[in-house]
Amino acid sequence: MQKFWSILFGATMFAALLLFIISPFVSGWWLPKDISTFGDGIDRLFYLILAITGFFFVLTEAILVYAMYRYASRPGQKASYFHGNHKLEVIWTLVPAVILLLLAVFQINVWAEVKFQKNMPAPDAKTQQLEVTARQWEWRVRYPSVQRMQSWKTKLKDAQDFATSTQADDVHIPNELHVWKGGKEPKDQHRVLVHLKTRDVLHSFFLPNLRLKQDALPGKVIPVWFKPIESNVTQVKDKEGKVVAWVGDGNNVAHSWLDAAGVLGFELRLACPAGYRPHPDIVARNRALTQVLLTDDPAEAVRGAHVVNTDVWASMGQEAEQAERERAFAGYIVDGALMRLAASGAIFLHCLPAHRGEEVSDEVIEGPQSRVWDEAENRLHAQKALMATLLSS
Repeated sequence: MQKFWSILFGATMFAALLLFIISPFVSGWWLPKDISTFGDGIDRLFYLILAITGFFFVLTEAILVYAMYRYASRPGQKASYFHGNHKLEVIWTLVPAVILLLLAVFQINVWAEVKFQKNMPAPDAKTQQLEVTARQWEWRVRYPSVQRMQSWKTKLKDAQDFATSTQADDVHIPNELHVWKGGKEPKDQHRVLVHLKTRDVLHSFFLPNLRLKQDALPGKVIPVWFKPIESNVTQVKDKEGKVVAWVGDGNNVAHSWLDAAGVLGFELRLACPAGYRPHPDIVARNRALTQVLLTDDPAEAVRGAHVVNTDVWASMGQEAEQAERERAFAGYIVDGALMRLAASGAIFLHCLPAHRGEEVSDEVIEGPQSRVWDEAENRLHAQKALMATLLSS
């Protein structure tokens, strides 16, 4: 029984070691995916420190278990007392000190790349800037508007003043950080400069996938930066050549798409049955600005399109026309067969709420091409921007 506890302790340590060994192969147990250019350097440091500390930890625990087993109490035998060993004490003081010194030298280049301000990107038109402000329960992220970023190409000082200058058309989003370019090749890499602030107490700004961690201090603006190798949103630069298809009623939403096409310059194709087409004046106004096709054939509108859009057949206030509209819009459903006519990578949009089985099938609205929830969230931010503009004017 005297040796039972040493065996139990040893078995527990061995089980923990086995869990540690298999953890990299179990989803969610190890480091998250690295999407930063300096992530490799940080991960190498992590693994080096882990290997060193892991080796000495396992060695120490093995010696401890051996000592517990070897020197377990025996009836009638008194333990011997040793004052210590000065030589051993010097050794186990010098060895960690040397290891820490070597680690300090080894990490200099990685630390310098991430933390030294001289290595950070300049706040100019080539750098994506955003401001992150910590407050209780949230991180508030401020993005420059498209117009503001465009102005930086000719007004460098405006770019340099972003951290301290807020404009009415800046975009404010809580707890979401978006970058729109990234790649492993240097030509694809995108510099992101974050101006970190806090409104109350100290907060820890931690982005595990980017291997980025920095404390936000009250009264200070702390710059942090990274170059992502992946993006989580797409920045559409060339709207020419993009095709948007509309299938269904030529209602107010179709009118908005017509005006958007006129402003942004993409091609718009609308498939609407006779008697339910958009207002001719709106069509004519935007046909003078971009390419607009009106047809009664959904396949013609959707073929090769990058975006496929629709809406309910009977909008609010038209409930009495539901049966009549169902007959008129028969065949105007966006289903899997119709989506397969669209361009590779095409997405599906719907302003919601949707009538499944009428204007869209379940397989499309719930499928991988659907972006209806992203669209709904974008409407929230658009409405917030409208309120901010109206209240600040």
